[in-house]
Amino acid sequence: MTPVASCCVEIVLMPDIGSWVEVEELRRVWWGVMILDKYVTIGLIERPFSCDDAHPEDMLPTTESSWDQGEPSVSPSLAVSGDASHSISSFARLCQASDLLSRVLRHINEKPSDMRFWYREGIQLHYLLNAFATGLTLNSTQDETISILTGDRSLHPAVGVVYSAQMLLYDMHTCADFDHLSGVGIPEQLEMQTIALGGVRVVCTAVSSFARGIRSAGVGDAGISPLVINCLYEAAKYYFWYYREANKPELLHEATEITLALQAIAGTWAVAGTIALSYT
Repeated sequence: MTPVASCCVEIVLMPDIGSWVEVEELRRVWWGVMILDKYVTIGLIERPFSCDDAHPEDMLPTTESSWDQGEPSVSPSLAVSGDASHSISSFARLCQASDLLSRVLRHINEKPSDMRFWYREGIQLHYLLNAFATGLTLNSTQDETISILTGDRSLHPAVGVVYSAQMLLYDMHTCADFDHLSGVGIPEQLEMQTIALGGVRVVCTAVSSFARGIRSAGVGDAGISPLVINCLYEAAKYYFWYYREANKPELLHEATEITLALQAIAGTWAVAGTIALSYT
C-alpha cells in the first residue's frame, strides 16, 4: 500500500470526532491527500489513483480566517460551490481545481466504448474548466492592466492546477491520429478537436500572463507553490515546439517569459530550475 493510500485508510478508520476544530482539521488533511494524489499523476499514463475521487456531497474546507481563529462557519459542499464567483477560501478553490483535474485524468486514461459520449464528455470538461479558470482570474485583480494574479498569491495553486488540467485535456484531443478509429470524423470528434486546437493557444497565453504575474509578485521565499510548475512546463514546451514549426519570434518571447518564471521559482523549488535549463 502506498503512503497516500495508507493515509486515506487511516483517515477513514479514525474514531468519531466531536469538536468543529477536529472535524475541520481532518477535512483539510483529507483534501490535502486528494490534491497531491491527483497532481502527482499528471504525465503518468494509466497510473491508478491511491484514493477515491471526492463526491458532490463532500464539504470543502472553511475560510482561512475561520480556521485560524477556531470560529465555526458554513462550509459549502463540492456540488454547490462549483461556481468560482462564490466567496470561498483559496484552499477550497484548490480543492475544486483538483476535482476538475481528477475528472480530466480519468477522461484521458479511459478506454471508451462509446466514442460519441467520450467526446461529449471532453467538450463538457472544456466548458467547466474554462468557466472555472475565468472566474478565478477575473476575481484575482480589479485592474485589467496588471498581470493575472499579481496581487493574490494564495490563488496561484488553484490556477496552476486548473491550467494543467486544461493543457492535459487539449493535448489529448488536438490530434485525431491518436484517437480510436471508430471516432475519427464524427461530428463530436471534429468539435472537440476544434475546441482543443483553439483552447491550447488560449491557455498558453493565459499561462504566459500567469508567469509574468508570478515574477511580479516576487518568489524569493517559500510562499510559492510547486503546484504552479507543471502548467509552466507544459506551456513552455508548447511554445518552443510551435516556434520550431512556425518560426514566429513572438512565440519565442512567450516561451522566454515562462522560462524566466521557472528560473525565479528555482530558488525555492529546484525542479523548476531543472526544467528551465532544459529550455535554454
